[in-house]
Amino acid sequence: MERSKFRYMYTSWLVFLTLVLTVSTSHLPKPRYHKQLYELTDIANPRTNFAECGRISPSWVCDPAGILEESEAFRIDNEITKTIEDTKCPCSQQCPLDSNGYIISVVLLPKIKVSPGYNVSTELKRWGQELSTRLWKFGTCGNDLIILISLGDAAQVTVYANSSVLTKVSEASCQRDFLANCRLYLHAGRYGEAIRQTVAGIRNIFLGKPCQFPPVSEYFEKVSNDHEVQDGIESIRHTQRDRGKTIGLRLRRDYDNNRYIHYQEEEDQAAMGVTINGTHYAWWIVLLIVLGIIAVIIGLAIALCCCCCGALCC
Repeated sequence: MERSKFRYMYTSWLVFLTLVLTVSTSHLPKPRYHKQLYELTDIANPRTNFAECGRISPSWVCDPAGILEESEAFRIDNEITKTIEDTKCPCSQQCPLDSNGYIISVVLLPKIKVSPGYNVSTELKRWGQELSTRLWKFGTCGNDLIILISLGDAAQVTVYANSSVLTKVSEASCQRDFLANCRLYLHAGRYGEAIRQTVAGIRNIFLGKPCQFPPVSEYFEKVSNDHEVQDGIESIRHTQRDRGKTIGLRLRRDYDNNRYIHYQEEEDQAAMGVTINGTHYAWWIVLLIVLGIIAVIIGLAIALCCCCCGALCC
């Protein structure tokens, strides 16, 4: 009778341990990125090898690390398709049916590997040139533009404009401002919105329309009362052409401050846990795992005791 009772208790204990370990490991966060550093050779063609770009169908967005939600990438694709359809083909020869106007594509990465002799900015420009002229070649006569973003490199944003669109984009008085606006959103973790608004701003340039910026000030005012940051945000919305260079320099300082404000709380929360190989584990998950390990050790000790001193325990 005592032996059966002990076996029942021991079996129940093992079941409990199994449940604890199952619950703790089932809630482990998945790594956010597949790789830490990306090279140009890692970038697939989102029109043909869309799965390698993190998409489920042909796309204009290459997000191999899966940073965007599918719904976000879908909205960006819609914005790009709208740009292609709304703009006229600038080529002397007829453009293909699926690219009858200016084409925008996007590369979004967690961090890039910089080649010797380059910095992040020049490396991204090199990628843009290689993708536009050799690897992707979406344009018919240089009527394409690529937005390249490396989040881990201070949210570096580079726009590579091919020959037919370079003049239009470079002469736009507001192009500096909507790129600064894009980085504000990136630093706030709103990646999909940052890219979508950038595409919309570029489309307005192609169509000769005034630049329209999203109401970012209302969003950021909820986070901080930092007047310098607010001045920077308001300057995006009420920019003046002759102040473009000054505004660009001031925003560079302001969105760095804004990044600190937004991520301070996240860093404080991240401190309550453990980061292993780039994956953060919350404190309660760590506690469950530790308790599970302790319980297993106790269970093994009891089992060993019973094997060595069977008469005493059983």
